[in-house]
Amino acid sequence: MNDVRLKVDLGGGDYYANQNLRIGKLFTSVIVKAVSEGKLLYSEAFKLTGLSGKSFNQYINRLKERGQI
Repeated sequence: MNDVRLKVDLGGGDYYANQNLRIGKLFTSVIVKAVSEGKLLYSEAFKLTGLSGKSFNQYINRLKERGQI
């Protein structure tokens, strides 16, 4: 009997696209606005979103590049 195996790509997906689903676009836009106006500290934004500094900045930059915020 032939042993036939299918190769399945179980890649992790797009991390930043997943954050849109996890955090939400509206909540993210409110966080970004509050940070930019000085009403919310970056450290608080990190805690609210569950993202670290580098990941938070990359996530926000990606959304801005795509015109999503």
